Amino acid sequence: KKFEYTDVDKKSKIKTIGIIAGIVLLIAVIGIIIGVSVSGKKKNDDDPKEKTNSIKLEVKLEELNEEKTVKLLGDGFTELDSEEVDLYINGTKEAKFSKTHSFTQGGTYEIEYKFSKSLKSCKRMFEKTDITSVSLNFKSNDVTSTEYMFSSAEKLSSINFGSFTSDNVETMEGMFMGTKVQKLDLKSLKTAKVKSVVNLFADSSILSAYCSSFDLSKCTNFTGMFKGCTSSFNVDLKTSCYNQIKSHPESGIDNVSVNLVDKPQSVKLIVEIGRYELQESDSPIQLIGDL
Repeated sequence: KKFEYTDVDKKSKIKTIGIIAGIVLLIAVIGIIIGVSVSGKKKNDDDPKEKTNSIKLEVKLEELNEEKTVKLLGDGFTELDSEEVDLYINGTKEAKFSKTHSFTQGGTYEIEYKFSKSLKSCKRMFEKTDITSVSLNFKSNDVTSTEYMFSSAEKLSSINFGSFTSDNVETMEGMFMGTKVQKLDLKSLKTAKVKSVVNLFADSSILSAYCSSFDLSKCTNFTGMFKGCTSSFNVDLKTSCYNQIKSHPESGIDNVSVNLVDKPQSVKLIVEIGRYELQESDSPIQLIGDL
């Protein structure tokens, strides 16, 4: 028998192919959805909250003859006493969170704490620690206290405030007391709500502090702000802030050298004129070039 391939057969074949292709596509989409779901579930199981906040530290050690335990966070700092914090040493994740770490070899070590928690206090965060530098990369909107934050951290030589702005900080008491950091860039700090700067820089070895953004109009306690500091300490302040501090002699502001950042600039000139009688016809002396 002779069979003829009709248009109906062609349409049926095309329809069948279309159905098969649709089924294959549907299976692929379902597979992708299941994969993403499993991946997301695994991520959530491992890390319920993404740890976007971090504190980066550096520790420099001389050659060691025996194991040395190094203090990374202050004893009085309690905000991160939690298993939700990840600790990394030179990029390797440690088994558990700790404020200290034991080293067996000298060298430079990079330490990082990663966490998701919103801190409410930085009180005594690095007090009497052995760190040499610190970089703060966490939101500080909820922080109300930086009391003794870097106090007596004698090996500390560098502080990077990063995203830390201190918008709602009310007390900065003893924040840099007894530190050896030579230069402090504090221009990013917000101090409009600060009520106490007691011993803020007391007994420190700071050579320059850039505080041009400071607003201490709500501050009521300036006692010992610059206690034990000398004229080698140079501090940048706005005139209004300087006057606020100056009105409190107990601050010790007279101990240090102050640079008023908004003070009008001036140029002093000295002109020597020979000993002869000046006549009205003499030409005037030009003190500054033509503009």
